[in-house]
Amino acid sequence: MTVFDRPWDGLNITAGGMVRNLPMAQYHSNPYLFDDVSVSKSSLANIVPEKGNPKAFWAQWLANPNRIEGKTSDALDFGKSVHTVVLNDGDFGSEYAVRPDEWADWKTQASRDWRVQQQKASKTVLEPKQIPQIMRMYDDARTHPAIQQGILNGKVERTVVSKDATTGIWLKSRPDVISEAVPGMYVDLKTVGKMEQRFISNSICDFGYYLQAGLLKLQCAALDIPFESFTFVFVSTGDVADTQVVDLTDEDILRGEMVARAALDTIARCRDAMDWPGAEISYANDGRVSMNLYSAQRLDAWVETSRSDNLSEAA
Repeated sequence: MTVFDRPWDGLNITAGGMVRNLPMAQYHSNPYLFDDVSVSKSSLANIVPEKGNPKAFWAQWLANPNRIEGKTSDALDFGKSVHTVVLNDGDFGSEYAVRPDEWADWKTQASRDWRVQQQKASKTVLEPKQIPQIMRMYDDARTHPAIQQGILNGKVERTVVSKDATTGIWLKSRPDVISEAVPGMYVDLKTVGKMEQRFISNSICDFGYYLQAGLLKLQCAALDIPFESFTFVFVSTGDVADTQVVDLTDEDILRGEMVARAALDTIARCRDAMDWPGAEISYANDGRVSMNLYSAQRLDAWVETSRSDNLSEAA
């Protein structure tokens, strides 16, 4: 059964579709959100080679009663605040607290006690210097032509839920914006430390952005809803505010879809066998391990250059 664009009623999710007003804490941390086990992009990333393995996935999966709880970070908190402001999603005043000017840092017991109180009240704590930075990012984003044309207009922070027909595992995604003007267009806001081609390309792999898009496409196919593109709004966290809007390539979306499929199948096999193997290290035929080829070639080239220089000086 599929029920589209409904509010969360506080109960187990038992039908596919889109769910609105689902608190972020419930999305990320509630192991009983669905009537069976579930995964998101963040959890699937823990099983993908290079960045994870089945043992790492199981150690952090919500379905594991002895799981390692995820931790927040200053970077995650800052990114969350940028989302709230740029997307105009939520009540900033009730969701965030800014350290009072009477404390220059968190060194005093009073300041730390205050921070704990805010966190107990489910508020994200920011530092005063971050507020002007957030506003610079907001102001710059609003000048970008694509944003002025309404790329961020649509359904904000909807949770897309579907049940994988092959494994029976619930899938959940949370694109920042589901476009209402362009059917099948999904938009996600990303903060980046550098507005530079190589950095962004590396981030697409390192942070699993391709997997996020691929998992969502997999869900859209299951729910019989359109998926045409996955668009990033990159905003720089550097001193100079900068905003770039760009689509993810079809090749990377397809790659993400295939990786998501392989990850789900791997989870199912491990569950059936009740075995979650750790990392696989590729050894040479004699059982030894070597450095990567790129590093080896760079070192060898440097040695040859140094040797040539020494011979030239001797002559």
